[in-house]
Amino acid sequence: MYGWPLYIYGMSIVQVAKLAGLSHATVSRVINDRPGVSDSAAERVRAAMKKLGYSPPAKRRGPVPKDRPNVRSGSVAVLFLGTDRTPMRAPVAALAVDAVESALAELGLNMTLAKVGDDGRLPPAVSKGEVDGLILHGFPPDETVADKLREFPSVWMMSRRTESGDWGDRVAPDNEAVGRMAAEHLIGSGHETLAFLRIEESHRGFMDREHGFVAAVKEAGARCVVLDAACQNPDDAHPSEVDRAALEGVIEELDTKSPRPTALFVPRGRWTFMVYEAMREIGLEPGRDVEVVACDNDPILRALSPAPAAIDIQPDLIGAEAVRQLLRRLEEPDSRSMSRAVLWIQPRLVLPESTLSPGSAV
Repeated sequence: MYGWPLYIYGMSIVQVAKLAGLSHATVSRVINDRPGVSDSAAERVRAAMKKLGYSPPAKRRGPVPKDRPNVRSGSVAVLFLGTDRTPMRAPVAALAVDAVESALAELGLNMTLAKVGDDGRLPPAVSKGEVDGLILHGFPPDETVADKLREFPSVWMMSRRTESGDWGDRVAPDNEAVGRMAAEHLIGSGHETLAFLRIEESHRGFMDREHGFVAAVKEAGARCVVLDAACQNPDDAHPSEVDRAALEGVIEELDTKSPRPTALFVPRGRWTFMVYEAMREIGLEPGRDVEVVACDNDPILRALSPAPAAIDIQPDLIGAEAVRQLLRRLEEPDSRSMSRAVLWIQPRLVLPESTLSPGSAV
């Protein structure tokens, strides 16, 4: 059985929710003094905040600033749509949400964090129109929910997940650049046969990473192998969950290729732990027999030995830019009728500390 440690770095409201054993939506209601929370749950939240030494950003007080006349409530809702991958389970999303919270606090705005499940129920602050705008993450909801959300200026944060359309602006990683950067690093290290680990066929962001990686390898005159470990169970509601049997199979397949790939790009950080384990089970040593590049600059990757190079999609910049783009729409309400804006955040290569010379920058 594969497993990997899960830590949340740089978070606030998410850490409180985890320690209190409650949802982040409940913590958000307590912090924002909203109804619908039992006394016992509220006490658990306050106790967790005290233990962690967490102080929520100061709430906005007083009249609306004259330079922001279209900001009425002083609140923005961050909604996770159609996914159970809350920030507690997704470190990259957690870092983006933390950046959103910090950016809003600097502007004197409050944040409501909530999940919209399959029932389509919206948090009261949204359904009552008590927020100025939305930052969205996940899948486009059904038309009934979408019609309600379209009433607000909206910015989608992170990768587009499906082919289906949505609305509002988007701030996302340049996923083709992510794939190209991984390939160029490995080719520059002297590898001639490289592999890409396909982990989800329906996610547009991972498809773009694959496209960028394969294109860069072929343009360099090297050989590319795509190992398909995507979940094959059509009844699985969350296809990006690890299909461990498929992962074992493709790592064994990697070892049978001729020539065998000497480099592998894993486009989702948390899978890297299981890739290392699967390689070692068949006698391949990561870093010696197969150089691995991971995605996401998650600090838990440093626990691997040897630590892999990683492509950082910079979720902190994505979250901060999502707030700035939302504010642009709030300041210029007439611009909402114009074309959608899509802002790409460029990735960066992060090398293991052992490969860096003293004083060198990553």
